[in-house]
Amino acid sequence: AHWTFEDNANDVIGSFDPPASGIVGISYGASHNANAGKAAEFNGTTSIIEIPNGDQLMNNGNWTLSFWVKAVSTNKTNGHFVMGLG
Repeated sequence: AHWTFEDNANDVIGSFDPPASGIVGISYGASHNANAGKAAEFNGTTSIIEIPNGDQLMNNGNWTLSFWVKAVSTNKTNGHFVMGLG
């Protein structure tokens, strides 16, 4: 699976697209530089992108998970929930 967040949350190489109901409170904006493309922006409270059957990503032996996160907060004592598998 590979998500680029170029104005959507679709998996550009596989079939792990979230349904419209699985994308809540997300906007898409410029990344840290033009060459990096766009980024998904989470509001820090209600935003989520939920991938149905995401547990199947782990069913093929060895795998790697990688993502970039820039947390923006005026209250540095708050934790930032970034990724979960349920």
